[in-house]
Amino acid sequence: MYIMDPPDDRKILCNYFNPTTELQILQLSNSPTNNEEVICPNERCFFEANPDSVLKVYRQTFTGRKDLVDCLRCQYLKVLNSIDSAKTAL
Repeated sequence: MYIMDPPDDRKILCNYFNPTTELQILQLSNSPTNNEEVICPNERCFFEANPDSVLKVYRQTFTGRKDLVDCLRCQYLKVLNSIDSAKTAL
């Protein structure tokens, strides 16, 4: 039997762009799974998360070690639609 997580109305659509020339590894805090996503240079990644979650950005070294590059609050990565944009402009 598979039990689904209850729906969470607080989840928001987020966007991250990798501006570097290196592969980056993304990991989302407060996630029920510890999945990592590899993102290529100049690639964009969309994901759903709670506003209080943190996106951790790593780069992999030649020795195989992961170096933490940045920690970003998901509330600042939220994708704004035209309605949200109009609200923030007021």
